[in-house]
Amino acid sequence: MNSLILFAVNPDRLASFYSNLLSLEIQRHEAASLSMEGGGASLLFLQIPAEIARDIPVQTPPMAREESAIKPAFDVMNLARAIEAVTAGGGVITPRNFISAGSVCLDVLDPEGNVIQLRCPQ
Repeated sequence: MNSLILFAVNPDRLASFYSNLLSLEIQRHEAASLSMEGGGASLLFLQIPAEIARDIPVQTPPMAREESAIKPAFDVMNLARAIEAVTAGGGVITPRNFISAGSVCLDVLDPEGNVIQLRCPQ
């Protein structure tokens, strides 16, 4: 995967969360468009139109949006630091974790409830 586009109720908050989690710098393109790049991949955050966003519940703490057909995975070098970044940024650590292909895998929720996976080499 070279690029991930995330539609967000609050793109500023979501971009800040991923920026801190992945240690990437945010680039603002327009009022409702932010991006970041690193490690050969890019993330783009786009504002969900208001008429759609009002029907999307965003709670604190976030509730998992498990109806999604995809789960992005991000490699991290320090799982403890990544866990701190998730909780400091308003995300949630789930109890779902396992070992796969020599990596510790942990599912977390971003502040809008998107389920993502963090992978850290053992």
